[in-house]
Amino acid sequence: MTLLFDDYEQGLNPFIVHCAYANCDMTVDTSEYDNDPSAAQDIVLDAGWVDIEGRAAFFCPKHAAVAQFPWKRIREAGHFSIADFARLHAAVYGQAVGDALGVPYEFQRRDTFECTGMIGHGTHNQPAGTWSDDTAMMLATLDSLAEHGGRVDTDDMLAKYRAWAKSGEYTPDGAVFDIGTTTSHALASGHGGTDEYDNGNGSLMRILPLAFTDCSDDDIRRVSAITHAHRISTDICVRFIRIARLLLAEGTAYSRTEVCKIANIPEDLRFCERRRIKSGTFVLDTMLSAVWCLVNTDNYRDCVLAAVNLGGDTDTTAAVAGGLAGLLYGDEGNPWEEEMRGTELLETLIAKAALNLPGLHPRSWEVAAFQKAEKTARDEEEGLRQLIALIPRFEDAQKTGRRLYDNSHLSEEVDGKTVFHGVSYDPLIDEWWKAVYKAWGDRGDYHEYLENLNLDNPRDLADFYRDGDFDNLDLDSTLTLLLFPTREERFCDGALCDYLDDGSILYLMHHLRDLQDGNDI
Repeated sequence: MTLLFDDYEQGLNPFIVHCAYANCDMTVDTSEYDNDPSAAQDIVLDAGWVDIEGRAAFFCPKHAAVAQFPWKRIREAGHFSIADFARLHAAVYGQAVGDALGVPYEFQRRDTFECTGMIGHGTHNQPAGTWSDDTAMMLATLDSLAEHGGRVDTDDMLAKYRAWAKSGEYTPDGAVFDIGTTTSHALASGHGGTDEYDNGNGSLMRILPLAFTDCSDDDIRRVSAITHAHRISTDICVRFIRIARLLLAEGTAYSRTEVCKIANIPEDLRFCERRRIKSGTFVLDTMLSAVWCLVNTDNYRDCVLAAVNLGGDTDTTAAVAGGLAGLLYGDEGNPWEEEMRGTELLETLIAKAALNLPGLHPRSWEVAAFQKAEKTARDEEEGLRQLIALIPRFEDAQKTGRRLYDNSHLSEEVDGKTVFHGVSYDPLIDEWWKAVYKAWGDRGDYHEYLENLNLDNPRDLADFYRDGDFDNLDLDSTLTLLLFPTREERFCDGALCDYLDDGSILYLMHHLRDLQDGNDI
């Protein structure tokens, strides 16, 4: 913010001032209007001015709506902060840009095209930078929340969605060129679809603004049910908002594994092949594809381009992924904001929301996240204590020669058929197994730690277990090497036996105890 002058009506000419808004590079030089002082004054007065503790901030005419933002209240409890505003702004633009990138390619098959940037025309013959129903309905949701102080009013939202469908509200140019079947029927009837076949992505695509409120899971379900009332759709919207809130709370340090858990995905999507990702209109497929793009990239640009290039419902997939990536990486990570149409509308609605929504801090969900982190830390410490407490029993088994598994009855013939029983383990191993997972806690995927140890190659890993220097391992690396055999056992019955026989499990546990004795845990 640049200190200009105390009285805005004095010293207007000549001066040069830069727009204080985000990435805007617009500069106003009133000296260019020396022969027409009134024109210079009109330009300045059409712009936005903010007085922050005696410092005057200038916003160009394009971003003048931002001047409505309650700057004088940014440090007061219950109001949006500058950081809150920045994240909302980045999320809205993140979705709008992702949407616009995908519009020209909607319905095209995967790998029949390649999106590398913002273009126009294509499927819907729209100019470059045009968003679709995805962002229009999201903006209607945001506008309704702004007008009701962050509270959910489904009647008002329905009215605003109808205003979009009938009159082109919340669009760059008043034109509606894309509307889903379930959404169209719901807006006409006033009731969301409840059939199993009414689970398109039409409610997921507009739900993001609820992440910036204190609304409950039931509130989220009610908003989804305006158009999509089946349980699949409403539950997906709840999961999506939880993911968005996690990203708001943790930023780029978020756990990709935790995101997959919240999404109720049975596997870590970082290790899911692209060919298995579906990108049609089914709401579950849209969320999974968006999360897949998010966890497999580390910046906004790559995330949304990956989403578009999945093909199919390109605009919605990229809109949903882009909203998450926007709030995660911020405006500075989005290279296409200035290529968007209708930015005046976007800026006005964002500023209106910032003026009327309650602040993001403290949030009940943020408190819950903190409490969960504290519990996880306590569990991890308890898991470490349990592992170390098991050492004497492992040592006793080693001294007495007692094997901690039985692989003598792997199979038998019953009525002419082979019945596989697998390896049976001593109860001590069950206790050890549970303690390992408790100690691992929320560290995420163990593959990352193996990569850091340069042990992602199976042969190198096997050699390390046989000949490696365990004494130089830190806590995370030690737990990684204790966890790996349990994971291998899940896919290969009996794999744990070798680690018990060669003593590597007990050696690692001894090292774990040494770390604790050295106060390194």
